[in-house]
Amino acid sequence: MDAASFDTLWEASGAVISASWGTPALAREIYLSHHEGLVPFYRAAAEAGQAVIKAFWY
Repeated sequence: MDAASFDTLWEASGAVISASWGTPALAREIYLSHHEGLVPFYRAAAEAGQAVIKAFWY
């Protein structure tokens, strides 16, 4: 697979993610911006044979 589809990811969890934001459209816009920024990073890591570990603290 060349890239993860943002729309597919959003359909799976967008409602849950945006619940705390109050405005689903704003949450979607912010997360789409992050997604588009990370795609080249993950692609470069994959092409270099590297892995990426992601951690979240809320």
